[in-house]
Amino acid sequence: MRELVPDAALRSALEGEMPRLPLSYFDARVRMPDGWPEWPCAYLLLSPDTYYGESAARARNLGWPVSDLPGAHHLSIVTDPVAVTDSLLGLERALNVAD
Repeated sequence: MRELVPDAALRSALEGEMPRLPLSYFDARVRMPDGWPEWPCAYLLLSPDTYYGESAARARNLGWPVSDLPGAHHLSIVTDPVAVTDSLLGLERALNVAD
């Protein structure tokens, strides 16, 4: 956690808000809503391609706009909120252009 969130105060606040989950939680499968691929969607890749590259490729194959935020990780939403917001707004613009 220290590597992802170097700021001690921010890290402490995040850790205090994190729920404790049983290991079985991570084995659960989430049912996707009917018609999911037909809805306007986009994909923001926040972790290295080695972890979620397959998911990003699937999103591209579905015709979704995909943005890769270099150097980002899954906690960038709190450590670099401006860059994440800019990327999300860019994806939203891409979706609006596609309409």
